[in-house]
Amino acid sequence: MKKPDYLEIEFAMPFYELYYPDLYNDNKLQKNPFELEELCQKLNTKIDFELLYKTYETTKDEEGEIMVYHSFETEERFIYIDLLKDKYDQMNMVTIAVRIKYSEKKSIKETLEKLYFKSTTRSDWQEDYFNQSLWQKVKGINREYKQNITQVISTVYKDSIRLKKHFREGVEITKNSIK
Repeated sequence: MKKPDYLEIEFAMPFYELYYPDLYNDNKLQKNPFELEELCQKLNTKIDFELLYKTYETTKDEEGEIMVYHSFETEERFIYIDLLKDKYDQMNMVTIAVRIKYSEKKSIKETLEKLYFKSTTRSDWQEDYFNQSLWQKVKGINREYKQNITQVISTVYKDSIRLKKHFREGVEITKNSIK
């Protein structure tokens, strides 16, 4: 059997435990979660940890963002963090997942296991070698994002044409005049 090119690893853990260096000895939040920072270095990507924290803090129940941090080398390697807040979830569980090259398995798995085993509450550890369901989901998100960006750019372009027309004609510009 041929070895797969990519591997996806996924699990859930309490969000706030990402920011504790050691749950048993230290109750101070750390600014940058060590394990995620190490993961970013290995995958050649960057996470704004302050933004991640603020995004989760301001998320209302039954809402949430999916944060995907692609490698700078290729969009096929990434860190995926699902910040969905379930109103019945008292543990503030979030999904942490990665898509990596199969050849990176040992190194990346070591780092993820540090994060996984430091958590007091966690879901099952899932590895996907062949279905690549996370990649399919992220490709869909990227496609939707690109469509939305295209629509926004198109709208901005049309609005700037209208503004130029109003400006040339000497029309007073108000919020309603550019619709």
